Amino acid sequence: MAYLLRAGVSVTILVTLFYVMDAAKTWETLKLASVPMIGIAVVLFLAQTPLLAWRWRRIVKMLHGKLAMLHAVQMSLLGRLFNQILPASFGGDAVRAWQSTRYGLDRVVAVHSVLIERFTGLVALVAIALVAVPFIWPAVAPDVGQRGVYLLLGLFATSGLVLLAAWLGRRRLRRMAVFARPIAFLDDAIAATRDPVQFVWLSVTGVLLPFQTGAARKIARPAQ
Repeated sequence: MAYLLRAGVSVTILVTLFYVMDAAKTWETLKLASVPMIGIAVVLFLAQTPLLAWRWRRIVKMLHGKLAMLHAVQMSLLGRLFNQILPASFGGDAVRAWQSTRYGLDRVVAVHSVLIERFTGLVALVAIALVAVPFIWPAVAPDVGQRGVYLLLGLFATSGLVLLAAWLGRRRLRRMAVFARPIAFLDDAIAATRDPVQFVWLSVTGVLLPFQTGAARKIARPAQ
């Protein structure tokens, strides 16, 4: 019965996708694309899932949880499916954390590990942007574009200072109910990234994942 229900949900999702998209335009675009390049793009895209699952598993292990690689891959695929369907990518992360508890993962570890995986990936993207800014700065629009860069850098610096202040005052904040869970998450985030080897692996994979996505999109894009 469960398999029939899953099959029904899958068929409903596919029918909905075909209904809302412009099938004729999609077919015309596919005819312009190179089949070998699409194949390479698909391989790059699919290679992200085991890398994401492996990265997630390392974080779970640092939080003293257990999650089999097969289950991590399954939950990562499920999360990516919901990321494509839902308007925001965080929906897939919520599904990933929720479903992983079915395989014995503690609820707090499940939520914290997914949030840490997402947060460290965001930090990696910011690091990439900081490295790229000196090279792309001449091409950035001097008015709106540069103000946007300054705003993003300011937000990132402010967020970093807020996190540092919270970490330094964590003992006092932990006594306040409203800050108890955020401080617990911050403790787990520090624990998951404190080890130098772990930090290097999270940083490297955090950089590789967006590069894989960009490469897959670039390769699969039809020539104009």
